[in-house]
Amino acid sequence: MKTTATPVVAIEKDDLAEEARRALRMLRGKAVKKVWRHRATELGIEFDDGSRLFVDSKPRGLEISIT
Repeated sequence: MKTTATPVVAIEKDDLAEEARRALRMLRGKAVKKVWRHRATELGIEFDDGSRLFVDSKPRGLEISIT
C-alpha cells in the first residue's frame, strides 16, 4: 500500500487524536526494517513493505508524514 499523507502539525487535542488514529490504521501490522536520523529534528522509519514514517519535532508539536 503506497499512501501519501500531507504533513500536519496537530495542535488541538481532537486533531491529535484523529492524526493518531490515521497513523495507526496506516501502520498497523507492519514490521520495522530500518530507523535513521533523517534530519537533526526528524526521525525516519522504514517498514518491511517499503512504507516510511517521518516524525519531525516542531515548536508546537510533532509533524508526521507517512508515505
